Amino acid sequence: MAEIQSPSIVSLFPRKRRDEVCAQPFAMNSVKQPSICALLSAVVIILCAGSGHGRELQGIQEIAQPFIIAHRGGAATHPENTMEAFRAALAAGNRFVEADCFLLADGTVGVMHDTTLDRTTTTSGPTAAQTAATWARLRIAGLKLAGWPGEIRPPMLGEIVKEFGNRAVLVLEAKNAGCGRAIVDELNAHNIRKDLVLINSFLIDELTPAVEAGYPACFNEKDLPEFAVKPDVLISKGIRWVAIGRQANQAYIDAAKSAGIGVIIGTINRRSDWQRYVSMGIAGCYSSDPLYLTETNPIFTRDNYDSPQWRSGDVSNEDYYRGVRETGSKQLVLPIHPERFRSVLLGWLDTAPLADRSVVAVVEFSVQVGAIGSALGWVEVILTPDDTEISWKHRPGAPGPDALEFVLKPSGEIEIIEISGGLSRSLAVAKAASSLRELSGDYIISFSRGTVGFGKKNSAIRVTAPVSIQSPRYLTLGAGGVEARYGKVSVRGLK
Repeated sequence: MAEIQSPSIVSLFPRKRRDEVCAQPFAMNSVKQPSICALLSAVVIILCAGSGHGRELQGIQEIAQPFIIAHRGGAATHPENTMEAFRAALAAGNRFVEADCFLLADGTVGVMHDTTLDRTTTTSGPTAAQTAATWARLRIAGLKLAGWPGEIRPPMLGEIVKEFGNRAVLVLEAKNAGCGRAIVDELNAHNIRKDLVLINSFLIDELTPAVEAGYPACFNEKDLPEFAVKPDVLISKGIRWVAIGRQANQAYIDAAKSAGIGVIIGTINRRSDWQRYVSMGIAGCYSSDPLYLTETNPIFTRDNYDSPQWRSGDVSNEDYYRGVRETGSKQLVLPIHPERFRSVLLGWLDTAPLADRSVVAVVEFSVQVGAIGSALGWVEVILTPDDTEISWKHRPGAPGPDALEFVLKPSGEIEIIEISGGLSRSLAVAKAASSLRELSGDYIISFSRGTVGFGKKNSAIRVTAPVSIQSPRYLTLGAGGVEARYGKVSVRGLK
């Protein structure tokens, strides 16, 4: 079992045991995914059998706050809005099934986020123009989330209500006109407990059927730091919840709470953001990676990139692009973007050796520089004390959160940069090649008693310097203006 690194299964272990299990090499590719999905389904049945349909299952108002809703079932690691994702979320302990609902042309309700089928399925066309018959023929396109079998299909709302109704809180978004009424009709047909539902929409009129039927309703605000609809108006319409993006400020949250409205933030995928909003008094949030957010995700010491599946803790920057896991080359590929810094934070990496002053901590990685789209392009590995988001506008040495940057420069130089207290300084730099592409190879970053070293493996060219930042916890792989192909990332401690 140690070789099966499924977040949903491993999360059932106590934390100490999970760390012991997950420190093993990642080998998901050795397991046929349908078998894992079947196992997850069995776990869900066992868990849900204990909760049943009785009153002991907590409703939306009773669940301890702040709560975390698995966004589209946990879209960071599973195909979004699928039964496989919802089952995995419940198996991992999440209490919510969050699904996007479209009223289809024949009056039935399909589950999908986008207004078209293009992004998530193997076909194209308007979502709302489908019927139950055409919906049954749709297949998820590996969801552009590799490693999942091609037979996965998007569900109908009725399937979700039948399997998860009265077993979890159903968080259902009405995406188009008339969908709010159709959702209510489906829930009523299955006699779903009112407090085990939260119907939400950006279309405020779509919430009227929910309120009239006694279901809790949530208005989804536009991405603005002020109210599009004032709290007193929401209250007058019977709406007691509001969802808003990460631009919400303290004044907004306080005003909503004063009016008796619970605030849900979406979407939060970084622990630093979660901690900040918890301190502001939110009721809950949406997250595509709840296990990582709550620090219950599996921990690993290395990734050989021999599996196509993303791990819990693989977090993109605000560019919302994590690259491609190529199993053939065993590399994480960050494709070229001429104007943006693309990066992936490895929130699953066991960085405990970096905090142990009794050992020499060693970070190893390989990188191949591919296509170059900018003469100023660079490759960069970043170590930070927390997981604060790195902007797509990032440049090496730019003022920002505390960080240690290990940069491969277009000039063929390698450099260590420290950012502390908002100030940036170059700690060490050396000429290692004649060009950026020639810097491709295997690298080592070492920490020992307040000193950091950086250089190519088995090379005499290496830079060292004392650092003031102690115990960096998070590692980010990135590139700007070039294609970077990372592989064999690991952390270990040497006595």
